[in-house]
This record gives sequence, C-alpha cells and structure tokens, in this order.
Amino acid sequence: HSAAGGAPNDATDQTRMATKAVDEGKWPLYRWNPSLEDNEFTLDSAKLKAEIQEFLKREQNLSLLANATPKMPEPLNESLEAARSQQH
Repeated sequence: HSAAGGAPNDATDQTRMATKAVDEGKWPLYRWNPSLEDNEFTLDSAKLKAEIQEFLKREQNLSLLANATPKMPEPLNESLEAARSQQH
C-alpha cells in the first residue's frame, strides 16, 4: 500500500495482494497447463482445496453410511414389519 494507506502503488504490491487473495480462498485461481495429459484446470488456492477435500470427505462418509445395510435383530425386524402392516 502507499504511505497514505490508499491503493497499492506498484506492481509488487498488486502481486502480493493477489497472491494473498488466492491463498486465503477469496479469489479462486485456476490454471491450465496444456503440457499435462489430463487437460484439466488446477486450483491454486490451498485453503479452497482443503475445504473442498473436507466437504467431499463428509459427503463420501454420508454416502457410505446411507448405502450401508444394517443388520437388524430378528425380533426388531418382525416388530417393524408388524408396524408397517398395521399402517396399510
């Protein structure tokens, strides 16, 4: 920043501010490297990468839990079936 506390006064300050914004996840920066075989964009922000990975991990854990088929004891299963038949 300038001595007066105003806008950045040179390209170095602007680069520093842009880098900070990317690092903090305030400005998502994606890059494309044509020499890579996968032809995908990459996300530069470590903070956003960590947040996305944590979100996907939670989603995966919830999916695993939802897809799990719990084994119920036979008496409990029979009482559930009885309750269902009374409702219909």
